[in-house]
Amino acid sequence: MAGPVPIAVPLSRQERALQTRRKILDAAVELFSQRGYESVAAGDVAERAGVAHGLVFHHFGNKRGLYLEAVREISDRLFGLPPEVPADGPPGVALRAVLRQHFLRVADHKAVVLGFMRGSFGIATDSEAWEALEEIRLGMVGWLCDLLGLDGGSRALQLTVRTAGDVLDGIAVRWLEHDCDLPVDNLVEAMVQFVVGSLQAACCLDAKLDVSEAIARLTSPPRRRS
Repeated sequence: MAGPVPIAVPLSRQERALQTRRKILDAAVELFSQRGYESVAAGDVAERAGVAHGLVFHHFGNKRGLYLEAVREISDRLFGLPPEVPADGPPGVALRAVLRQHFLRVADHKAVVLGFMRGSFGIATDSEAWEALEEIRLGMVGWLCDLLGLDGGSRALQLTVRTAGDVLDGIAVRWLEHDCDLPVDNLVEAMVQFVVGSLQAACCLDAKLDVSEAIARLTSPPRRRS
């Protein structure tokens, strides 16, 4: 005998509003990645999202507000700290886990990442959008310095470790352009070496820095439990 048919619980007004906002934001990320800011109208986003034109302005104020929110969304979604970061354990293990999750995420969103990183979003020429991305980037620098027991306020470390982030972007883009032709684990190890190099380079800028212990913690194999 068939069981009872589940009754669908209607969404509340707030839940419907959040659902609509999400549809608009997802559509904006897709369109801005494909065509750039100037070539996308608010009506295009509304049509792609399947919502009334006025709802774009209701939720985001104007096209500019929608654009900046799309930049924050994609920056956090693709370049922010993944939620599955190991809570404890050796720093080398944690860094490798973050890098691996990053490459898997960009592979899952290839078209969006390529549009974003190739300049379709116009971030390089928009100071406010650039600051939104930089906030995510500098947060990653701080996370890595905390992980390694280094001073995240060091100007030398901020400069060189942040530059390692640019290297990560470049590797990811070229990897995607070649249909992800290299194993993820190999990319991860290559990036670990770039991070090590960035720590060493910081010492060239600040002779008082000592990164030897941090490098050892990144490169030493994890201890096996007895």
